[in-house]
Amino acid sequence: MSHKKIVMVQDKKITLVAHDNKKRDLLEWAMFNRELLANHIVFATGTTGDALGGKLGLTINKLQSGTFLTIHPFCSQACCMLVTIPQQNK
Repeated sequence: MSHKKIVMVQDKKITLVAHDNKKRDLLEWAMFNRELLANHIVFATGTTGDALGGKLGLTINKLQSGTFLTIHPFCSQACCMLVTIPQQNK
């Protein structure tokens, strides 16, 4: 998976969401972008939030786990950026 760094102004709210089989990709992306994420408010769901907090050493605001449809309304109102790692169809 190739990664691209992006420049952002401080204090954005970023939510990180990944399907179970894509959590490793999201962790890899987040570690690559750790310095960028450290300057923002980061949200993630339960197990993803635990994994991100442990790997990155950052405060992760955890949302209730659920389907993307139950998470999306909160994300669209509270966040400036939503990063999703979609599940690929086989």
